[in-house]
Amino acid sequence: MTRTKTTAGKQAREPLTELERIEALGYDSGKNGANLTNCDFRIFSTGERTRAWERGNEKAQQEIKLAAVPVTRTKGKAKKR
Repeated sequence: MTRTKTTAGKQAREPLTELERIEALGYDSGKNGANLTNCDFRIFSTGERTRAWERGNEKAQQEIKLAAVPVTRTKGKAKKR
């Protein structure tokens, strides 16, 4: 996995750090469900790695909750219920 980094107006692809990769696995688990890749036991080998996975999983859960909030229109503006 890589991320895009913008420096001086130029975009460059650089590899994710280990914790960023683990956070992405947690996000994937939260969005798409657990599988052998995003819930591999080695991910949870340290507290720091576990917290990174949990951050990603929580981000996915928050997105799911936000997507489930119904939106109504009043006077041409969207408004959350």
